[in-house]
Amino acid sequence: YRSIGSNRAKDFAEDFRSNWPLHQLFGTKSFNPLLVVLLLIAFGVIVGPVNLFVLAKPGRRHRLFITTPIISLVASLLIMLLILFSDGIGGSGRRLVLAELQPGASEKRLYVTQEQISRTGVMIGTAFEMAEPVFLSPVILPPSEWNRMNASKHPIAAYSLTGNVFRGDWYQSRSEQGHFLQTVQPTRSRVELQAASPDGKQAPKLFSSLEFPVDELFYRDELGMVWKSTNTGAIVGGQPIPLAPADFKDLEKWWREQISPLSDGTRKRASALWKSNGSFFAISHDSHAGFIDTLGSIRWKNDASVIHGPVVTAPGGASPDAKPAN
Repeated sequence: YRSIGSNRAKDFAEDFRSNWPLHQLFGTKSFNPLLVVLLLIAFGVIVGPVNLFVLAKPGRRHRLFITTPIISLVASLLIMLLILFSDGIGGSGRRLVLAELQPGASEKRLYVTQEQISRTGVMIGTAFEMAEPVFLSPVILPPSEWNRMNASKHPIAAYSLTGNVFRGDWYQSRSEQGHFLQTVQPTRSRVELQAASPDGKQAPKLFSSLEFPVDELFYRDELGMVWKSTNTGAIVGGQPIPLAPADFKDLEKWWREQISPLSDGTRKRASALWKSNGSFFAISHDSHAGFIDTLGSIRWKNDASVIHGPVVTAPGGASPDAKPAN
């Protein structure tokens, strides 16, 4: 899924504007202008007939220079307050990460692909700084009242990058926006094999040296046998990973469910990764599990990071008789 051989512009134009599952999971919000329309009608009535025939009736027309600005100012403040109360400040969103961990001594990298959707209210500032080099692109979304980036509107948007600071229309007030991000993060995370299964029935011994907790984990050993974590809580770094036998169909079903919210292109490139022997497959909802942060005023909810990578042999080697390290 790290391949860049395809036409990326075409992917961003087609993969997200129809049937993007993450967008559907995020849900929709009705764009109801009724209160604003009623407020504008009331403003027209007050600034017109009421203003002319009551507040500044004939013989007192000079009051128009006072009443009209006051009425306009009050109406503007009411509209602003209405928008603030209905849409709020900042925004909310949802992110899904697909991460490949390469823990080898010569690499030690986490290759991250992130897809995200957000909906904003009133934005006070939209510039943000990225601490690491990141590929970031807006994507074309389905047409809606909230969406300013869709194929039917021929939108005009400005994006700029100065150093590590992103400015422009990455996030706009009262709108929806989708983004595709990729980066490579240095890491010392790894999953260690301390003892292989001696007979295919007794569980192998894995140890987590991940820098973030994971909620669920599968292991497909070098012989293609599948094992699943039996933990009742999160698996944190510095602890052994309890395992029990599982069926490869369980792994396939689980993997396809975890990557199902991704866009069509990313999902297709990742669909066969579960077949890799000697690898682990895990999901985490921890903020340190590869997520790429952008604008701080966006409140991300229900984030998920799907991680996979090779399991490395613990120092000293792994054997059926090996014991977990202290």
